[in-house]
Amino acid sequence: MSDLTLYQALDVIDNLVLESETRTEVIPFDQAVGRILAEDLYWDRAHPPYNRAAMDGYAFPQNPVKGSKWVIVGTSRAGKRFKGEVKSGQCVKIATGALVPDACTTVVPWERTAFNEKEVTINQEVKPGANIHLKGSDLQKGEMAVKKGTCLTEGHVALLSTIGAHKLRVQKPVRLALLSTGSELVAIDQKPGTEQVRASNFYTLKTLIDRNRKVELVAAEFLEDDFEALERWFASVENAVDCFLVTGGVGTSDYDLVPELSEKRGFKTLLHGLAIKPGHPLFLSRKGDQVVLGLPGNPVSAVACYTMFATRLIRKLQKISNQPFASFEAGEDLVNRGKRLLMRPVRMNGKYVYPARWNGSGDVSALAHIDGFALIEPQSQINKGCLAECIVMGLE
Repeated sequence: MSDLTLYQALDVIDNLVLESETRTEVIPFDQAVGRILAEDLYWDRAHPPYNRAAMDGYAFPQNPVKGSKWVIVGTSRAGKRFKGEVKSGQCVKIATGALVPDACTTVVPWERTAFNEKEVTINQEVKPGANIHLKGSDLQKGEMAVKKGTCLTEGHVALLSTIGAHKLRVQKPVRLALLSTGSELVAIDQKPGTEQVRASNFYTLKTLIDRNRKVELVAAEFLEDDFEALERWFASVENAVDCFLVTGGVGTSDYDLVPELSEKRGFKTLLHGLAIKPGHPLFLSRKGDQVVLGLPGNPVSAVACYTMFATRLIRKLQKISNQPFASFEAGEDLVNRGKRLLMRPVRMNGKYVYPARWNGSGDVSALAHIDGFALIEPQSQINKGCLAECIVMGLE
């Protein structure tokens, strides 16, 4: 087992060269949040598509001066424009978003006027051309709307619906198999014996994976530390997955079987062992474009390494850029007295992070109070008020 630094390990993931073609599929746009766009999308018309009123008020054919009076000749509202002619001395009552009549050059908000059903008096000076969102002032037809490789968010839904992109070609998700190893593991609905524990890592990681739209969980199991049983399971799903995510079985004891199994199945070890805490026994191997990522078996270690490494590997397999570390202000001193980089469990509150209660890597109860992990260099501290680089649990 080696002792690569955190940043060397991240470089190993970032420098993976993937040779297989990207698999794609077509899905409805309202199912695309969290997916990776596999085509460029363009504006199908100018935006806004017409001169649009930016305020509720009145549209005028000339710039109205303070004290001038105008006759109201009609109304223009969103989707129902005024179709008549607007002459000198006349104006049109207009709603936000409505098409501004061709003859009109300025919109005055109603609160800057005195009005009745028939006429309007201007109470304040108005800038020429005010409150009109001009056709094409945001974007022109044919301009790029969303670039290939974009991870689609809720914010893209409005844009996609505006350009009529009701069907999208996106990358297929990473096909992932989850395995939790350990002869001590039992299911959540079983009563554990004296030497047994419920398989908390399995359920925690499955929950994190299920919420990640970039991943399709094709197999999930927890098994005893038995080489033949593990190999049968690997062989049964190997042709259907891009990534094996394993928790447990990656240390150096006689019962840590994943590295040996990986080698026997033809995978080449890329890293095994990091100078970090928690997460020292992290394991990564590959065969072609297929990878095995082995996380430690302790609960806090497994979640920390999933957050740091598994999400990054998934993004790499989708051929998209990494999420940068987030910066938070330390609300208290964050201390690392150890000789390895510490991924310190923290609570997050607005722009601040605070050390979370934590009794080591096996402290499963701590996970209920952790929002993320702050990175602290060996034998150093991040003083209160200084910025801490962090990873946030639950981000994809």
